Amino acid sequence: MFHVEKLNLKFARAMNRVPEGDVGVAVSGGSDSLALLHLGADWAQKNRRTLKVATIDHRLRPESIAESQYVKKISTRLSIEHTTLTWLEKPSGNIQKLARDARHRLLQNWSTEKNLSVVLLGHTLEDNAETIMIRLIRGSGVDGLVGISQYKKINNLVIFRPLLQIKREELRTYLIDKKISWIDDPSNFDERFQRVKVRKLMPHLADLGLTISKINGFAEHMKRVKVALDSEVINFAISNVEQKFWGDLEIRQDAFIELPNEFQLRLLSLSLRWISGNFYRPRFKSLKILLDLIIKHQSIAGFTLMGCLVKCRRKKIVFTREFSAIPKRQKI
Repeated sequence: MFHVEKLNLKFARAMNRVPEGDVGVAVSGGSDSLALLHLGADWAQKNRRTLKVATIDHRLRPESIAESQYVKKISTRLSIEHTTLTWLEKPSGNIQKLARDARHRLLQNWSTEKNLSVVLLGHTLEDNAETIMIRLIRGSGVDGLVGISQYKKINNLVIFRPLLQIKREELRTYLIDKKISWIDDPSNFDERFQRVKVRKLMPHLADLGLTISKINGFAEHMKRVKVALDSEVINFAISNVEQKFWGDLEIRQDAFIELPNEFQLRLLSLSLRWISGNFYRPRFKSLKILLDLIIKHQSIAGFTLMGCLVKCRRKKIVFTREFSAIPKRQKI
C-alpha cells in the first residue's frame, strides 16, 4: 500500500492550489478519471470538502449509457452526488473539436448550477507530452509548446488538472492495488485520430532519447520563455496602450513599430482577445497579415478579425468591437 500513500501525498500537494468551495470532478470511466475520482474522494474526506461528479455522455457510441451508469454506481458507493450530462445536438464538422467545445459548455452549465469553485480533469503527464508533440507537428509557437495548463478559466468554467505531473502507469497501479476496474474507450485505439497516432509514436521517440519526461521538461523551458515575453509586453502596454472609456483600445503606433516582431504579434493578439472577449488566440496566419499591413502601410481604413475592427489613424492603432459582434440586449 506504499504506492497508494505516495500517490495520495503527491495528489494532495497538487490540490493545495484548489480554491475554497465545492469541487466538481469530470469522470468518464477511464483509468485516469477513475483514479482522479478515488484520489479526490480520499482528499475530500480528509479535508472536509464536498465533491460532485459529472459524466459526459456524448451519445457517439452505444456503450456510452452503460459507461455513465458505471460511474454513477461507483460515485454512489463513495457517497458522492453524480450527474450525467448528455450532448444531444450533433452539428457537422470536426467531431473532436465539437465534442471538446460541448464538454466545456456542459461542464460550465453544470458548474454554475452546482455552485462549484472548480472542476477537476484527469489529464496526465502522457497527455501533456502528446499535446506538445501534436502542437509541434502543427507548427505551434512558444505559447502552444508550453503544453496543457494545470489551471485554466474558460468563460465561467474554472478547470484544474491535479494529475498533470503524474504518469498513467502510476494511476493504473493505484487502481489495481485498490481492485478497481476501468473502461477502455475504443476511440483511444482509433488511428483516424492524430492523438492516437502520436501515442503510438511515443515509444519510438523514447528509443531515440526523446522520452515523455524530456518532452515535459522542454515544456517547462517554454513556460519560462512565455512568462518572460508576456512580462515585457505588459510593461510596454502600461506606457503605450490606452483603454478609452467607450471601450476602444489604442496603441501608440510609433512605439509599436520599434518593438521586436514577437512582441508585436503578442500585443496584437492580446488586444484582439481583450476587445472581443474571446478566450482563444487568433490564427497566426491572420495575425501575421494584420501585422504586415500595420508595418508596411502604417495606415489601415479597417481590418476585421475576431469580431474586432482594427484601424490606424492619428498615429494610433485602434481596436473597436465590430457592431455585429456586440451581444444584443435582451428585452425584459
